[in-house]
Amino acid sequence: MPRLGWLFLGISLALAVSLSVSGSRSAASQAKVEFLETTANYYFGGQVNFWARIRSTAPPESVQIFYKSQGDANTSVGQANISQDEILYTLDLTSHPLVAFSEVIYYFGIKLPTESIVSPTYSFYYEDNRFNWQAMQNGPFQVHWYVGDLAFGQTVLDAAQSGLLKAQTILDLPAPEKVNIYVYATGAEMKSTEMLGGLKLVAGHASPDLGLIVVSLPPGPDQRMETERQVPHELMHILLYQRLGNDSFRLPIWFNEGLASFNEAQANPDYYTSVDEAIKKNAIIPMKTLCRSFRSDEPYWTQSYAQADSFIRYLYSQYGSSGLESLMENYANGVDCERGTVLALGKSLDQLERRWLTYSFNENVMLNALGFISPWLVILVVTLFAPVFLTFYSMKVKDKNKTGALVSKG
Repeated sequence: MPRLGWLFLGISLALAVSLSVSGSRSAASQAKVEFLETTANYYFGGQVNFWARIRSTAPPESVQIFYKSQGDANTSVGQANISQDEILYTLDLTSHPLVAFSEVIYYFGIKLPTESIVSPTYSFYYEDNRFNWQAMQNGPFQVHWYVGDLAFGQTVLDAAQSGLLKAQTILDLPAPEKVNIYVYATGAEMKSTEMLGGLKLVAGHASPDLGLIVVSLPPGPDQRMETERQVPHELMHILLYQRLGNDSFRLPIWFNEGLASFNEAQANPDYYTSVDEAIKKNAIIPMKTLCRSFRSDEPYWTQSYAQADSFIRYLYSQYGSSGLESLMENYANGVDCERGTVLALGKSLDQLERRWLTYSFNENVMLNALGFISPWLVILVVTLFAPVFLTFYSMKVKDKNKTGALVSKG
C-alpha cells in the first residue's frame, strides 16, 4: 500500500478510537431514569396517592409532581417523597380539590446530581367513586347511574337522543362527539359532589367544555317527567358551547336559559302560571334586566326562567329558526343585549317584550292595563262629563221653577 494510504488509514483508525472513547465517557456521564410503572389511586373528595416505581443509574436528589384537571389553566406542583426506587405523593383533596368527572394529567420531575429529567405524561379519570355506577351508551351519549335498572338507563338515553333531535330543529347544531350523563338518586348526594368536586349545581348542571351533564333524578312518579325535562335542558347548553365555543358565554342569560327550557320535552305549566301571576300583580321583570343575571331569590328565580322560556317560544313562533340563528350570531359576535334584537329582528328588546306579552297573555294584559288605569279613567270621565251634567241639572231646575211659577199664577 502506498505510504499516503497507510497514513490515511492510521489517521482514520485513531479518529474512530477517539470518538468511541469519547462516546462511552459521555454515555457514562449521563444518568438514566426508567419509569417502570405508575398509578394514581384516589377516594373521591378525600385524597389521591400518586405512586411510581423507577430504575435510575444515579440516586435522585428530589422529585416533584405536576398535575392539573382538564380545563384548568394552571398546573399545580407538589414535592414528592422517594424511598429507594419508589415515588409517593399524597394530595389532600379537601384543601386542593380536583374537578369532578374530568381527565387529570400528571408527570414527575426528577432532579439528579448532573441533570433533571421529566417523565412521560400519565392520566386518570376522576370519577365520583363513592358509588357503584352502572353505564349504558348509545351514539355520543353515555349514561351513568347507581339506583335503578337498565330500563331507567335507557330512559335517560332516550331523553338525550330526543333532546338532540329537538335542539337541531330549533337551531343548526351539530351532534356532539361525546356526552357523559351522571344521574344522582338524591339532591343531597349531588350537592355533596358540588362541594367535593368543584362543580356548581342547581337542579342540573352542564359543563360544556367537559361534555358533562350531572342531574338529580330521585325515584318516584315524577322521575320520567324530570328526566325528559332536565336532560334536554342541560344538553342544549353543551350544544351551544360546541357550536360557539367560549363565545357562548356572551349570550344573554335569558337567551341561553330560554333556549334550554324550550328544548325540554314539554313546556313547564308552572312557568305559564308564574308569568300570568306576575302580569296580574303588574310585576313583570323587564327582559333587559335578565340579560346578564337572574335573581337567585324566590319567586324571582322561577319567574326569570319562566319569562325566558315564554319569550323564546314567542320569538320562535314569530321569527322561526332563522330569527334565533341571527340573534345567536349577533350575540356571539359581542353585540350588546338590547342592540342584538334590533340588528337581528328589526325591533328593540322593549318592543319585542310588549308584543310578547300581548301575544302570549293577551286577555290578562288588557285586564291588567285596565285595572292600572281605571282610577285615571274615573277622573277623566268626571272631568269631561261633570260640566255637562251640571248644565243639564241647572236647566232642569230652571224648567221646574218656571213650571211652578205658572201654576202659582193660575
